[in-house]
Amino acid sequence: MARPIYETSRDISAEREIADTIAEKYNARAIKAKRLYGLDWFFERDGYVVGMVEIKVRNYTRDHFSTYMISADKVARIRLLTGVTGVPAFLFVSWKDGIGYINLCDEPDYNAIGGRRDRGDDQDMEVMLHYLIQRFVPV
Repeated sequence: MARPIYETSRDISAEREIADTIAEKYNARAIKAKRLYGLDWFFERDGYVVGMVEIKVRNYTRDHFSTYMISADKVARIRLLTGVTGVPAFLFVSWKDGIGYINLCDEPDYNAIGGRRDRGDDQDMEVMLHYLIQRFVPV
């Protein structure tokens, strides 16, 4: 049985806004990756892919948690794609008080079992990579 998809149209719309902001700031064109691709967006300039991006929109401020956690499995798949293409991959997080990013090929500060516990989905728990919030570069 396939896993449920929790992404809503509202999530996609908020993500699109962030992608447009990134594209404008870095003089690139945002192209949405196909559903369940493993990352959210490609950024193209002059016909070449110049960046691959995972975007997360959070409803709390940057200092709410000391780290940002992301699925180790997701990062592994993204790093594989980076290794094959040579194109860098980034995680952009939009908090209520700003946007920041990190390179997903950078080593995490630590890893731990974690994930969502509020949906009653036992598949939400997995190895998570934790990156200190102060490592995120402000946009």
